[in-house]
Amino acid sequence: MKEKKQLSIKYFGASDIGLVRTENQDSFGKFPKDDLNMYQPKGILFMVADGMGGHSGGKEASQTAVDVVGSEYFSFDSEVISSALLYAFKKANYKINQTSQEALQFRKKGTTCSALVIENDKAHIAHVGDSKIYKISDGSIIQFTNDHTEVGEMVRKKIITEEEAKNHPSKSVLIRAMGIEADIEVDLIENILISGGDSFVLCSDGLGKVLPEEIKKIVSDNTEEEACKKLIALANERGGNDNVTVEVIKIVDESSGDNLVKQPPVVKKKKSWLPITVLLSLIILIAVFILIYQKEIFNIFSQKNSVVVDSTITKNDIVAQDNSDTLLSEADNLLSRGKPDSAMILYNFILNQNPLHIGALNGREHVIQKYIQTGNELLAVNKKDEALLNYKKAFTFDPNDKELNNKIMVIEKSDNKNLVKDIKEPKVKKDEQKNVPENQIVTKDTDEKEAIFSNFNLNDWEKSGLSASDFKDKSNVLEFLKTNKTKKIFFKQEMEDIDLNVDIRFDDNSNEDAGIIVGYNKDVNNGNENYYLFLLNNSRNYSLIKVKNGKEENIVTGKQIFDNGKKIFKIKFKCLGPWIMLYNDNKLFESYLSNNFIKGKFGFFADSNVQVEFSNLVINSAFEKK
Repeated sequence: MKEKKQLSIKYFGASDIGLVRTENQDSFGKFPKDDLNMYQPKGILFMVADGMGGHSGGKEASQTAVDVVGSEYFSFDSEVISSALLYAFKKANYKINQTSQEALQFRKKGTTCSALVIENDKAHIAHVGDSKIYKISDGSIIQFTNDHTEVGEMVRKKIITEEEAKNHPSKSVLIRAMGIEADIEVDLIENILISGGDSFVLCSDGLGKVLPEEIKKIVSDNTEEEACKKLIALANERGGNDNVTVEVIKIVDESSGDNLVKQPPVVKKKKSWLPITVLLSLIILIAVFILIYQKEIFNIFSQKNSVVVDSTITKNDIVAQDNSDTLLSEADNLLSRGKPDSAMILYNFILNQNPLHIGALNGREHVIQKYIQTGNELLAVNKKDEALLNYKKAFTFDPNDKELNNKIMVIEKSDNKNLVKDIKEPKVKKDEQKNVPENQIVTKDTDEKEAIFSNFNLNDWEKSGLSASDFKDKSNVLEFLKTNKTKKIFFKQEMEDIDLNVDIRFDDNSNEDAGIIVGYNKDVNNGNENYYLFLLNNSRNYSLIKVKNGKEENIVTGKQIFDNGKKIFKIKFKCLGPWIMLYNDNKLFESYLSNNFIKGKFGFFADSNVQVEFSNLVINSAFEKK
C-alpha cells in the first residue's frame, strides 16, 4: 500500500512602514523560527500584531505580544491548543499592561494580536483587535476573525450594514486590544480543517483598502513571497496611510502538484480606438459647458450644500432626543419578556448615541446579570454547554469580571462529566470519605457555598519539626509564638478549587512575615517541595512566592495591601483551576495565572521571631452555588 503523503507548509511574511507614518508599529513572527513541520507537538504558530501608543509604546507593545505569545504558547503544560493560546495571550496582555502602568509615557499603549496555529491537518485561531486572518480554499475567501471595533460591533448587532461601515468615522476605534486592561477577552476558533491547496493570510489593518477578492486572486496566482510583496505594494498605491504587515501561508500536498503556482492564461486583445475617441469628445463638451456656466453652477451647489448640512444637524438632534426614550422602553419590555439578546442590542444602540445614558447603562447591567443567573441555573442541572454560552455572553459585555472569566476557563478545561457533583461536594478522596476527622464539619456558609470548618485540632495536621513551644493550639485559633525557627504546618488532606478564608492578626511588636501555603506537594524520592506561599506582615507589605523543587521564585513582591484601618487581615485565598486570587475584606488585590492547575495540601507559615494568630478558618468550594 502506498504511504499517504503528508501536507507541508510554504510561508513568507513582510512588513512595511507605509507612505505616511514615521515609525512601523507592526510586528509579526513565526514559531519555531527555523521549522515548518506542522506535525510536531503544538504545530507552527504565526502571528501579526499592530501596536498603538505614544512615542515608541506601540512598537514595544506589538513586539512584546509576539515575543511573549511565541514563548508562552510552547511552554504551557497542555497539549490543548486553545488552552495554550489563551494562556499565552493573557500572559502577554498582563506584561504589556504592567509596563504601561510603570512607564507614564506609555500609559495608553496596546496592540492587536492575531495568531494562527497549524497542527496535524487542522488550524486554530486566537484573536484580539482588528488585524485579520483569511482562509482561501476552493476558490473562495473567508475572514475568520471579527473586527473588535465600534463599527464592527454595530455591524454584528445589525445596527448598521457592512456597506455603511466602510466609511463610518469610528471604523478604526478599537473596543478590545491587548494591554489596555489588566485582563482580556480572547476570541478562540478551533479545529479548522485544512487540505492541500488551502492558503491563509494574516494582515494588519493597513491592508484594509485591498478587497478580499483582490487578496484571493493575488495569493492564488503568485508564490507566497510574490503575493506578500504585491499586497503591500497595492496597499501603498491606495494611500499607504498606515503600516502594513502580511503573512501568507500555503498548504501544499506534494503528490497533487499544489506546489506549482497557477498562472492565469494570457489573452491578447485587439486595440480599439473608437471608445477612446468618444470619451475624449465627451470630456471636451463637458469642459466647455462648465466654462460657460461656471457662476450659475457654483451658486446652485453652494446653496444646496448649506441647506443639506443644516437640515441634517437638526434632524439628528431631534432623532437622538425622541428615539432614546422610545428605544429604552422597548428594550425594557424585551428584557421583561425574556429576550435579553434583543434588549441588549437596543441598550447598546442607545449607548452608541449617548455613552452616559443612565437607563441604558442600568438595562445593560440587568442583561448581564440575567445571563449569569441563567448560566448558574443551567449549570445546576449539568447543562454545561448551555451554561457556558450564557457565561460567555455576560463576559462579552463585562470583560473585567475576573471571577466569571475564571469560571469559564475552569468549566472549559474540566473533563469531569459530573461537574455539578463536584460543585456540591467538597473534594475528598474516595479512601478518605468514610473517615472524615471529627473536628471537620461539612456545612454551608452565608454565601450558600459548601464549606469545611476546622478548629485547628493538630491531630489532623502535619507539624514536622515543631515543638510545643512553637505554637498554641486553641479552639478555632492557631497561634505561632516567637521562637528562633521558621514554622510550617499542613492539613493532611489534598484539595483543589477552594476558597481559603482566614483571619490573620500579628502581635504589635512583630515585623517579620507570616502567611498561607497552597498546592503543597513533596517528592517522596528526593524530598523536594513544591507550593505557593503568600506572605504579609504588620506593615501591610505582601508578596507571592512560587517554590519549585525547593527553589523560590518571587511572583509578586514589594506591594502593600490597602489600609482598611483594622489590625486583623481578613484574607481569602482563592484557587480556581490555574488561577490564584487574593482578597482582603472581600476586595480583590492580586491575581496570578499559573502554568498548571493548583492542587495539594494547604497550610500556614511563620518566620522566626514573629507572633501571629490564624483564626476563623473556613474552606469553601471555589465554585459559586446559586
